[in-house]
Amino acid sequence: MLCSAIKALSAPAISVASIDCERIPNAAAEALTFAPLTITAFHAEHSPGGPNDFHSNADYGWPDPSKPNGLPYVQRDGE
Repeated sequence: MLCSAIKALSAPAISVASIDCERIPNAAAEALTFAPLTITAFHAEHSPGGPNDFHSNADYGWPDPSKPNGLPYVQRDGE
């Protein structure tokens, strides 16, 4: 119904609305079935905390060569 109204109002030139009037609502309906992507869905590899803890690698942090797993990072700010 909406598509026929859009097509009737469209000028003779190519109209994206008239071409995509069925594809766009179908794609939107499909997108609504997807689970939302949240920041808590991704676990920070080096964070010892839970999903709600903030973790950021230091801007000038380097793995500590004296530690076998490279943690904690050594601060080398400005180097």
